[in-house]
Amino acid sequence: MWVGSHYGGTSLAMATNEDWVKVIGPFMVYCNSATNHEALWKDALSKAAREQSGWPYAWVSDTNYPSTSNRATVSGQILLADAGTPNLKMSNLWVGITVPDYAPPAMPRFNSYLQWDTRPGFQQGLRRGFPTLIDWQRDAKNYQYWARGDANGNFEVKNIRPGTYNLHAFADGVLGEFVMTNVTVKQGQTLNVEKLDWKPIRYGNTVWEIGVPDRTAREFRHGDHYWKWGLYYDYSVEFTNDVDFTIGKSDWHKDWNYVQPPRILVKSLGVESEDDEQREEAVMRSARPGGGQVQSSKWAIHFTMPEDSKGQATLRLAICGSHQGCEVEVLVNGVSVGSTGELPGCSTMQRDGIRGFWLEKDVAFDAAMLKQGTNVIQLLSHAGSWNQGVLYDYLRLETSHENVR
Repeated sequence: MWVGSHYGGTSLAMATNEDWVKVIGPFMVYCNSATNHEALWKDALSKAAREQSGWPYAWVSDTNYPSTSNRATVSGQILLADAGTPNLKMSNLWVGITVPDYAPPAMPRFNSYLQWDTRPGFQQGLRRGFPTLIDWQRDAKNYQYWARGDANGNFEVKNIRPGTYNLHAFADGVLGEFVMTNVTVKQGQTLNVEKLDWKPIRYGNTVWEIGVPDRTAREFRHGDHYWKWGLYYDYSVEFTNDVDFTIGKSDWHKDWNYVQPPRILVKSLGVESEDDEQREEAVMRSARPGGGQVQSSKWAIHFTMPEDSKGQATLRLAICGSHQGCEVEVLVNGVSVGSTGELPGCSTMQRDGIRGFWLEKDVAFDAAMLKQGTNVIQLLSHAGSWNQGVLYDYLRLETSHENVR
C-alpha cells in the first residue's frame, strides 16, 4: 500500500508549504485469453517481463518522468564475511537504492477517538513502537530502486533518478542488513561501487539459533498456510503449556509456532460466523483488555552449557510482525533481564500474514547467569488484547566467550 497501516504500513507526511511531487505509473491493465489457467498465467508473466524491460517508457513525456538516458545505474558485488560463521552462504539477495532515513515533518494526527493527538510523538506523525526515523520499509514519499543479486553477490540496479542515496542489502541466511551511505549518482551515470564487504554485527559466538533469518516466519509451524483465518485461536489447544522448545531436540518446523499470540480463553469468539465483520466484532467484544478473556503467553527455550559462562550474553530477536501494545520480556533461568520495549503496531497476525515491519531487538545480560548444565530462556509476551501477536523471524543467543555451538 502506498499509504496504509497494515503490515507496518507507510509514511507520507508533508511539511507546511512543502513543494512535492511524485509520479506513480503508468499503469497497464492486460486482459488476455487462453484455453486453461496455466496458459493464462504464463502469458501474463511473459507480458509483464516484456513491459518491465521496456520501463521507463520512452513514450511518456513529462518533466517529472526522466527518460532512460537521464537515469543512472549502480552495480557492484556484495562480499559476505560473517565472523561467527565463516562459511555462511547467502541467497535471495536484494539490493536497494533508497533515500537516507529521515524524520517526518511535524504534523498533527488523529488519535483513535478522532481527536487531535497532542502527545509529542504523534505531533511528528510517529506511530508507537516504530523507530523515530522513517526508513525504506515505511517510506512512501520518495523513490527507491531494487534489484536481485546473484549467488555470488553481483548486482545491478538500473533506472535511478539522479540524487544521493543509501545502498541497502539483505539476504536469506544473514541476520541484519548491509548499509552504504552517501551514494551519489548523476544523470546518465553508470556507477560501479565494486566490492562491498558485508560484515554482519556480532556480539560473540553462537550458542544456539532458532529459524532462518529471511524476514518471514514461514519456516515455523503453520508458516506454510498462515492465511487460514483464525489460526491464532487454535494456539491454546495446540500448545496447551505454551511453546516448550529444547535446542538439539525440538524441530522448529513443528515445535515453534509461527506467532506468539496471547492465550485466548473464550471459546466462542464468533469463529463459527461466515461473515468476516461479524467475526471481528465478536472477537473484539469478547476479548477486551483486562476482561479476563486473554492471558499472556510464555515460551521456553531449554539448552545445555558445557561450563559456566563469563562475559556478556546477547539474545538477538529478529521480529517480522507485531501489534500495538506488544512487548516481550526476557527471563534467564527465571530472572528478568530486560525486554524488547513496545513493538510496532503492524496488524500482521490478525491480517493473516507472516511478515510485516522487520526489526531486531537485542537483549544483553551477564553471561554468568548461564550455568553449566541445563538452562532456560523464556519469552513472556505481555498481552491485554486478543490481537497482540508477535512473529519471530529468527532468534540467536551469542556469548562473548565460546561455550557451546
